Order: sequence, then C-alpha cells, then structure tokens
Amino acid sequence: MAAQPETVQEDQQSRKSNGPDRRAYPRHKVDCAAVVSAVSWSMQIWGRVTDVSLGGCRVVTDQRYTAGILVRVEVQFQLRGVAFRFAGVIVGSREARCFAVRFLDVPARRWEELAEVLAEVAQANASALLARLRTPPEILPITIPAVIPVAVPVEVSAALRGDPPQDAVSVAHSVQSHIAPKAPSAASDRRSHRRHGVDTSVRLLLIKGGICMPGRIVNLSLGGCRIRTQEQFKVGIYVRVEAEFQLHGLPFRVGGVSQAIQDKNTIGVRFLDVSERKRRQLTELIAEIAEAFEEAAGERGAGDKPAMTQ
Repeated sequence: MAAQPETVQEDQQSRKSNGPDRRAYPRHKVDCAAVVSAVSWSMQIWGRVTDVSLGGCRVVTDQRYTAGILVRVEVQFQLRGVAFRFAGVIVGSREARCFAVRFLDVPARRWEELAEVLAEVAQANASALLARLRTPPEILPITIPAVIPVAVPVEVSAALRGDPPQDAVSVAHSVQSHIAPKAPSAASDRRSHRRHGVDTSVRLLLIKGGICMPGRIVNLSLGGCRIRTQEQFKVGIYVRVEAEFQLHGLPFRVGGVSQAIQDKNTIGVRFLDVSERKRRQLTELIAEIAEAFEEAAGERGAGDKPAMTQ
C-alpha cells in the first residue's frame, strides 16, 4: 500500500538531517504488551514492545507483518502502570515479525510523561544490570581449631576443674550468666519503616515467568508490603516481582523482590527501584492511613486498629 505523500517527505527530511544514524534518543529495554492499529485500514496487530525511546519504539508481533514501511499507525502500550497511545509511522522492519515505529505529533504533556516514565525504566534497568554483574564472593575453606579459647570466670573454671566451690549459689549464677543467650536488641529489627494494616486487592506479577497472581495486601510500609495470594506461592524468596494495587483512589505499580514467606499463601515483598515520584506518593498515602487509624482509634477508644479496606 502506498504511503501518504507527507509521510514520505517527513522520512526523507529525517534521513537528510540525521544521516545514517537516526537514533536521536537513547533506547530503553522493556517488555510490555502492545496493539498497533493501521490508520488506512481496519487492522490491528498484537505483539510486545521490546524497546522504547522518546522518538519511537520497536514492536515484535505475534503474527507476520507484510504491509511494508512508511505506513501510518497508532501504537498502544502500558509502561510501569501508565497507558500510552501514540500516532506514528513504521520506519523499519528487520524481519517478518519485528518493526520499528517513529512517533509523530506527540503532545508536550504526553512527551514529558513518557520522559519521566523512561527515567524510571532506565534506573530499573541499571539496577538490574548491576545485580547481574555482581558475582558472589569466593567461599574459602575455614579451618576450625580443635580448642576455641573462651574467657571463663575464675569460679566457673574452678567448678569445671572439680575444685570444691566456695559458694555453690554464686557459681551457678556465674555459669548461667555466662552461657545464657542474650535477648535481641531493638537494633536487630530490620524493619526500618513502620507497617500499617490495609486490606486491598493486588495483582502480583512474577517478572521472569510472566505469571500474574491475584491476592490482597494485608499491611503496607514505605519499604514493602505483605501479600496473601489466592494461589500458593511456590517460587521461593529473592524472586523479582511487581505489585499492582490501588488504595485511596491512587494506582500503584511497584517493583520488588520476595523477601520472606510466612506460609504457602503469605509472602513479604521488599520494594526496589522506587522512583522519587512514587516514593512521594507512597509517603503521602501512608500518612493518610496513619491519620485514619488514629481517628478510628480515638472514636473507638482502646482496641485493635482496623485495616483500611479498598
């Protein structure tokens, strides 16, 4: 199908101005579902966006694409919880199921929003690359001596040698104080953020397997949340996940890692790579939840704090 004259002219001007390398913006690796609609005829192509820049994106389709380049299209995708719909033109095709789209006539507001989301994508990709580059430390064999010297009080040493103790009660107290385990201090508690009970639905996405598990969030903090899933969570800890939920009318989609498994259906998620914008929104949301708890506790008097239900 012949391309529109203005499209051909725009593409020729782009080639003249930018030369052989027309990548004016850095590309960022992503993986999200996409729908490409041809403007000239009623046809939709389903696939996935594999990289995005401020100037365009690359789409890998589920079906063969044979319409050629310089065709006007609209591409729709959702990135980090934000939906985008851009008009553009197909400018290149490497194979039958992969082509590039150059965005056209992008409004300034949407362009700025895409730039903000791509900044979050770049930060997440950099953190993931750094995690892959880190290698575990070399484990060296450790030789344990046969006898480990331990500082023992004089009266305990005498009791161990079989000498008659001067005071049996004092010896017993000394032994007990020497071997009794110390109570854990408050510094050993690694929960650096206060948790608040909530009750809202959540979609937990396993990044590697692409599996979506519905469930409910039972508590939330600035550093993570606890989720009770409908299905059993069998993949273990330190698995990359994304939690998508809505609370107080605000949608959230936060990446993280499974940190602890309380039972087969209850896991703890630690948030990772939280952007400044989302961290600010979470801080304001948690402040509202804490204020609502205090008001409810004041009305009911002494008693358990109710969970915020969504």
